[in-house]
Amino acid sequence: GLEFLLAYHNDQHAVKFDISANLSTLNNKVTKLGVSNEPRTNGNSRTEVGREVGSFYGYVYEGIFQSQEQIDNRVNDEGEPINQNGAQPGDVAYADINNDGEITNEDQTFLGSGLPKVNFGLNVSAQWKGFDLSVFTFGAGGFKAVDFVDVTLRSSYGALNKSVELLNAWTPDNTSTDVPRVANRSTGSITNDMFSQRFIQDASYLKLANIQLGYNLPDRLFNGYIKGLRIYATGQNLFTFSEYRGYNVDFAGGTFTPGYNYASYPTPRTLMLGAQFSF
Repeated sequence: GLEFLLAYHNDQHAVKFDISANLSTLNNKVTKLGVSNEPRTNGNSRTEVGREVGSFYGYVYEGIFQSQEQIDNRVNDEGEPINQNGAQPGDVAYADINNDGEITNEDQTFLGSGLPKVNFGLNVSAQWKGFDLSVFTFGAGGFKAVDFVDVTLRSSYGALNKSVELLNAWTPDNTSTDVPRVANRSTGSITNDMFSQRFIQDASYLKLANIQLGYNLPDRLFNGYIKGLRIYATGQNLFTFSEYRGYNVDFAGGTFTPGYNYASYPTPRTLMLGAQFSF
């Protein structure tokens, strides 16, 4: 990868300020895996020689079956009929990647990266008379994420907690939806809950991580009893600009599952008031 840092410092005017921006890129490729170089699968991520670590691995989503006729007449790239075990109208359609006419584990493929292509940040600090302001932001782009909570809540089966999104599930009277039908249990070995692009989110984000505004009161106001009194207000984790639906977009994934968020604890938004002084 590459790293870049650009900074500007100005102390020649009444308003003094510093601005710095940073950007780094990352690319990786696995060159060896143990003795046999066999691919390694960890949950919904797969690592193999010649590819990057921990890419998402699953089925290619092709929409929702709208009728039994559509199920019966579907063909693959070779023009052969596709059999998807247990499929009913309202179920998810998966691609026959290996063109063998059956939807099986062999139709799983690489679906995207959980590692950011770029990381970036912008820091600003300024002073004017007795006031000071600092702003710290950071973010990442060009990567995907899967959120365990989101996947669990969008399961099409059973009676556990569900996302409100499932209120818009497919029914014969509600076909203009991308939410598959719901049922107590699946009707075949290939289910709506198979890991596919449907559960992968764009995780690019920009986070306003910290803002602090302070004011230094003149020492003369305290007749020498107090020196260097500074009052300040700080806001941490104020805003995150992202389409990611999980609690925490800047989570720490595993070595072989970099884009998988296994219910990381939400980062709190914090507001603080404080004072610094000496006697």
